Amino acid sequence: MPPATHRSPTDELAAPPYDALSPAELDELVVELEPITATLVAAGSQ
Repeated sequence: MPPATHRSPTDELAAPPYDALSPAELDELVVELEPITATLVAAGSQ
């Protein structure tokens, strides 16, 4: 899937906290969120 080209206002507000994370911290966050994402996808959430 190609990356989104439009950023929503929510995306804009969320960016600074993510930008403050080190690459290792961001990787850890992604790993921690993957099970939640999988559950939402399985439930049909978009």
